[in-house]
Amino acid sequence: MMNRRVRDVHAHLLRPPAVRVIGVEWMARKGSYTHLPCYPVGKQPAGTAYETRAGMAPTNSAGNVVGLVAPADGRYRYTIGGNVSPGGQSGGADTVHMLWLDVAVLPAVDFNTASVGSNAFTTGALSSWTTYSNCGTFTVEVPMRAGNFISCVARTPDLNGIGWADARFHTTSCFQELRWIGDIP
Repeated sequence: MMNRRVRDVHAHLLRPPAVRVIGVEWMARKGSYTHLPCYPVGKQPAGTAYETRAGMAPTNSAGNVVGLVAPADGRYRYTIGGNVSPGGQSGGADTVHMLWLDVAVLPAVDFNTASVGSNAFTTGALSSWTTYSNCGTFTVEVPMRAGNFISCVARTPDLNGIGWADARFHTTSCFQELRWIGDIP
């Protein structure tokens, strides 16, 4: 009983569930939902990725991470960050380069973009738009149960689509992160 109440609690607090994955270069298509894929932990060419509990970053059939799994009940902070660019960037200013993010928590791993899009509990955008890029982070806090899957899909009205983790910009600034921040009250 003491192990469960003391040792196990301290072990959990010392190394809480957390995962961070780095973006794979990808073109988000105009007008449709698309996942923003990331490399599995340890497969990224650059940047810092980690997973404190095995199984938090499942891969789809293409070998990419498109959502993260909560290994324990609790409140979690989910952050997606990046520097995205218009797909057909020219030397001049671009007139449209918006990226909307829909975030959903599903009861189990589901790589279907329609499942995420139709079950989204929030919609947002990266925090800063400039003439040539859309950059920053979008963060939500959400209660999750063990085994829940949180995923994000992007949609854009941009005529040429949006480049995620585009090599012309900061590839390693595109990431997804999920961190346990406390118990569910």
